[in-house]
Amino acid sequence: MAVNQTDSLRQEIEALRKELYVSAINHSYLLTSKDIYQASINLDKVIVKYLQKRYCC
Repeated sequence: MAVNQTDSLRQEIEALRKELYVSAINHSYLLTSKDIYQASINLDKVIVKYLQKRYCC
């Protein structure tokens, strides 16, 4: 069960990352590399909070 849960989490994270990068590429004229990096950091924080609420106590 833990392996399936880990795979599920990994897939969710990768889907969210892909969505971020596709959006960044489509709007690259608005973003700098620093902006994209900061958005990625913020996304990581949001993902961690979401997954903690969903899978933890």
